[in-house]
Amino acid sequence: MILKKLFAIFIFFSFIVASVGCSEDKPVYSLSNGTGYNINLLVSDGEISDGGSISIQAFVTDPNGDPVPDEDSVVMFSCSQNEMKFYDDRCDIKNGFARTTATWEDQSDDDNPDPSMKATISATYKGAISSVQVILVSKAF
Repeated sequence: MILKKLFAIFIFFSFIVASVGCSEDKPVYSLSNGTGYNINLLVSDGEISDGGSISIQAFVTDPNGDPVPDEDSVVMFSCSQNEMKFYDDRCDIKNGFARTTATWEDQSDDDNPDPSMKATISATYKGAISSVQVILVSKAF
């Protein structure tokens, strides 16, 4: 059981290293904990500029620490800011991972743009929840 958990953690952090590579993006991740299902949530960047997008991935493990088997439309992604749109907010799990993309457009007036703001992105699955905060960069910047 410990080896399975270590393997799952290895896979998750290997993905982080592979997705970050040599880019200047600043990935953000959250590791949920406790008994039951767990979600490790990763976003490709901690900031989203007006008109920009980010990749979001959730690595889901069962109560034994094993990756959840393939399942359709089971991980729900949400955001505290309604202006953020998900390519798909209910995602399939494949090899323990659920993936989506989110975009954001500043809807404020060009003459009087809103300031940049924080947004909380969350992923849920069978009672497990994991959240990360990102900055939505105003068109004023």
